[in-house]
Amino acid sequence: MKYFNEPCLYKINGSSIVELSKNIGLFDYCVNEVSNFLFQDSLASNNIYNELEIFSYRYRLMATAGTLNLGRIKKLFPFNSFYELNKSEFLALYKANRRKKSKSHPFQQIIINCKENYNRYCYYCGVDHFENIDHFLPKGDLNSDFQLFFPQLSVMSYNLIPSCGTCNRTKSSHIGNYITETLIHPYFSKFLNDPFIYCNAHFNNGVVSFSYSYYFPDKWLNQNKIRAKNQINKFDLLNRYSVASSSEFKKHLIKYKRTLDKSGSDTLIDLIIDEYLSVQTALGVNHWETLMYLSLARNFSNFVDYLNTISTPQSTKYINPADISRI
Repeated sequence: MKYFNEPCLYKINGSSIVELSKNIGLFDYCVNEVSNFLFQDSLASNNIYNELEIFSYRYRLMATAGTLNLGRIKKLFPFNSFYELNKSEFLALYKANRRKKSKSHPFQQIIINCKENYNRYCYYCGVDHFENIDHFLPKGDLNSDFQLFFPQLSVMSYNLIPSCGTCNRTKSSHIGNYITETLIHPYFSKFLNDPFIYCNAHFNNGVVSFSYSYYFPDKWLNQNKIRAKNQINKFDLLNRYSVASSSEFKKHLIKYKRTLDKSGSDTLIDLIIDEYLSVQTALGVNHWETLMYLSLARNFSNFVDYLNTISTPQSTKYINPADISRI
């Protein structure tokens, strides 16, 4: 769980770059991309651009305040029948633009941003690599109850979240009716910058494991503590962090053992601290990998004792493919 800036999306007009993230820029871009002139005229004649711009402003306010729930939305902004009657057009906007593979297309920019800024990790869990673009407020499909879904937000930049398959399926069409049922929006929740996830490394009977826990800062609003706890449980984050850490540790175990044997414990602790600082800078203070390295540093004596119990693997001599004919 981490706070992210809303993706900075753009289009290139000749030598100028036009930002699409503000207001309804991405929506307007996608409408023009599909060139459905009848739909464009309908949007203009029914004042839909203006309505969606107002809602976009309120969406950001509600997401920041943690009040982006169904009851609040319907109370403050009851969408009129135009949106339901044109549900297929709004859904088609997403489908038509999502399949465009040009790197300059804003949908591909979202994917590129995720790769560059979060090492391809899902914005909800940070465990698995993203596979989908999730709609924070679900878009539904043609058969979905319009009162529970938001096809009109299918191409709004603030509603599009890079997610892994596990989180996408787990979240599904969830939208809370009340504040405490509302998931935490990664683009509008700066309190996620505070440390609240913790890790402890265990070295028992020659087995290394990592356990994760959470403790929310006192300054957090109680509603945010409840929401964070619900989200951690919903996505099974603590268990997924433990599994990911064990796998990552095993992957680098030989490197740690060789460093200790060849260069000593001072060099090893410097390596672990460098890894911790590097991952923290890239992925944040609450990322499972950041916390894994921090736990190894804090339990360093036990870590060294463990490494001393295992043997140094012998180098494997590989056969050169060019020599196969000589065998």
